[in-house]
Amino acid sequence: FGRFNLTSVADLGLEVMFENVEIEDTTDDTGYWGAAADGKYLLISADEGNTLDVAAQVGAGIMTRDDYLLVHVPFGAVASHDFVMNDGRRIVPYGGVYFLFDYLDVNAPAGAPADYDESSTDFDVEMRIGASAEIVKRGSLFAALHAGNGTMFFLGFNAGL
Repeated sequence: FGRFNLTSVADLGLEVMFENVEIEDTTDDTGYWGAAADGKYLLISADEGNTLDVAAQVGAGIMTRDDYLLVHVPFGAVASHDFVMNDGRRIVPYGGVYFLFDYLDVNAPAGAPADYDESSTDFDVEMRIGASAEIVKRGSLFAALHAGNGTMFFLGFNAGL
């Protein structure tokens, strides 16, 4: 995963992944490949009259294997506020609402009935909350909770180069 500043108000995120999972009711494993990109654009910047930064974000990603394709498209907005500590470090809590569109296409395994092939679409709303805390110059810890159709918790480190 990487996030890159394109301008002072826009950035680009890129992600590539591989996941190896055990197939249900067997001892076999299967691998999924995925890739995604997203862009974030600062709509409103905090200033004397406004205490919040507000950004719009849109992305698209895929996860696939031979008989499986998932297309995931999130879009939404996030608001944050910087709190500057006495030593100059920043703590930045944020919250946002995202809309998630998913398209899933699963092909029939060998020997399955002809009408087994399935595709579906899903549309969900997700709340995202989190915070980052600068622990060293140009480096911060972050934690985030995404709750909607499913729940995910993230913990990580951001490093400015």
